Amino acid sequence: MNKKDKIETAELDDMNLVPELLDGKHRVIPIVTGGDETVEEVEVPEIIPILTLRSSVLFPGAITPITVGRDKSISLVRAVNAEGGILGAVLQRESEVEDPAPDDMYKVGTAARIIKILEMPNGNLTVILNGLEKIEIREYVSVEPYFKARVTALRDTSPDMKSIEFEALVDSIRDVALGIINVSPSMPKEAAFAIKNIDSKRGIINFICSNMELTDEDRQSLLEAPGLLARARKLLEILIREQQLAELKNQIQERVKQEIDKQQRD
Repeated sequence: MNKKDKIETAELDDMNLVPELLDGKHRVIPIVTGGDETVEEVEVPEIIPILTLRSSVLFPGAITPITVGRDKSISLVRAVNAEGGILGAVLQRESEVEDPAPDDMYKVGTAARIIKILEMPNGNLTVILNGLEKIEIREYVSVEPYFKARVTALRDTSPDMKSIEFEALVDSIRDVALGIINVSPSMPKEAAFAIKNIDSKRGIINFICSNMELTDEDRQSLLEAPGLLARARKLLEILIREQQLAELKNQIQERVKQEIDKQQRD
């Protein structure tokens, strides 16, 4: 990476570009890059720094904001950004653990480049990461000043993008996701617009994995799925479950509301 390509640290003036990032959740709809036919070839170094994620999972092709507050993580991010290198974003198993050890981390994560760093008023950083390639941690080689690990790149296997079965699967994922957004008041309506307008099958799968309100365990299981077809099947299964839960919640709330209205009238 040459000098003009290096990513600069954004100051507070850039905060309006990425609103409401202080809690580390997916307030900003993650962007997905890359089409179905061409997948960026990424050469992941054998040993890379490992950024521990407290409550977020980064997917290949997704551009996602991550809040960084721990001293180790801040040092790692600044070092990787200065060198223009690659880091591994890996979820810790229990978000409450303040100083995780290697055994507290999942083995599968995502290699990523830093797009931008936002300096937050409370001293934390918000780091915009571009997910590149799924990785598996073979062993940790150092823990100070931050984690470094020997990793293996895990390229997702891809089904025939013109397969009728795969196309039907992706259409079902899109329809169920839109249904969830329609009945869930907490989901941003911009997500529905994005889902309707992403043409790439790979893109829509990774976008929905990144953006829907799923548990960290569900996201991690989706990341670990051995290929795009397996991820799509698992995603549809999870979304159908979430849709049923959302519809049941709405039915219960509507029934309670009707009972309260009836009592008030009486």
